[in-house]
Amino acid sequence: MTQTAEMLEQAKQQLTATSNELKAKLAFANNSDRIARSSKRGTLPYFVRDNYKVSKDGTLTPTFASKAPTPYKGTFKGLPKEQGAIPPQAPSNFKDVRDKLREATKPFEHNLYGTFEPFSPMIIEAVRMARDRKTKNAIFESILNDKRASVLYQTQTAKTTIFPNHKGKKSKYWRETKGMAKDLNESGISVSFLPEMDDVSCADAIVKIGKNEWRLADFKYSTTTNHNTIAEELIKGVSQAETIALKLENADLGTFRKVVEQLKRKNSIPRKLIVINRYGKTKMLEQRELRSGKYKKLLKGFL
Repeated sequence: MTQTAEMLEQAKQQLTATSNELKAKLAFANNSDRIARSSKRGTLPYFVRDNYKVSKDGTLTPTFASKAPTPYKGTFKGLPKEQGAIPPQAPSNFKDVRDKLREATKPFEHNLYGTFEPFSPMIIEAVRMARDRKTKNAIFESILNDKRASVLYQTQTAKTTIFPNHKGKKSKYWRETKGMAKDLNESGISVSFLPEMDDVSCADAIVKIGKNEWRLADFKYSTTTNHNTIAEELIKGVSQAETIALKLENADLGTFRKVVEQLKRKNSIPRKLIVINRYGKTKMLEQRELRSGKYKKLLKGFL
């Protein structure tokens, strides 16, 4: 029996004894003759018979112990442990859970997205929750420099990284897509090819334009001169990302003009379109320039 159990048992005994004594006194006050007669006949109440010795004249003498409980010495630090009890064990994944909790609750640091794989839908949500441009930029910077991603190309001002489960490697145009990223690096634009979900339409990459401009981007490589085919590919890309990197191997400015007109009709003009010509040179077009027709002047002699 533990020390706590002993203390409880002693208290119970004390309360029982006091109760029994009170019952006897109330029931048999000034009735010693009745008690004597009942004792002689063997008809004493059980609480008298079990707890008192009755003399010939009916006087009651307690037979139970009425010790006070032994006081607990020292500072109370919780209930004593049962003998042989097994101390509580931390779960096997306690360290992982603890680290993730710390990551989730720590103040703003460089790696803001670190608890999830940077699929584009998750990036969109993380950026949406960010309070300011500085925080948003830090999220993108963390992804570009994530240690899980390997470096494909690097220049003095930009680089291309790729996450292990990016599906681009399975594409028949993967070599050309990597070439597009290299062209962007040469223009000072960094690229990070993102991991992709199996059944979810995702952007191909994030791109860093200049010092502080980050965009989710989709990559489109085209060898056709059919404006409908090019336009349909761009419309698909706009549904996945606000920025499109488009390499045109054979289309000229006339074909591109028809592409833009079709995008206008379908209300699917990207916010930013990075056009790459057959020589690997890049030209940045804003949505307003595509809508206004200013792109024609910017692309003259380029395609």
